[in-house]
Amino acid sequence: MAKINHTKIIIDGIEFASISEGKRYRELKLMERSGDIKDLVCHPKFLLIPKKKPLRELKYTGDFEYWDCKRGMLVLEDVKNKWNAKDAKFSVIRRVFYFITGRIIEVVIMGGRK
Repeated sequence: MAKINHTKIIIDGIEFASISEGKRYRELKLMERSGDIKDLVCHPKFLLIPKKKPLRELKYTGDFEYWDCKRGMLVLEDVKNKWNAKDAKFSVIRRVFYFITGRIIEVVIMGGRK
């Protein structure tokens, strides 16, 4: 399902939920070719809380995950634009993800980090 009021785009046979996400993918591919990052994965999936009746499982799908060669760390990114940067649901998911994994989801807003 597409993000609200966003135009889906397909690049290299991969469907992205927004044009901003597609632009970030192109940036990351250039970074991968130059050796700044490696092992780029689109739409990595994580099970945060397994299903336990009566509750459903809680899943999170990131936009990109890759190894940052300069920082020497695994990075998980979520692309936002200035209109949805303060998404309350994502804020909760981000906190739960950090609590469970100890990893921070980096938010990229229109090409810059927040």
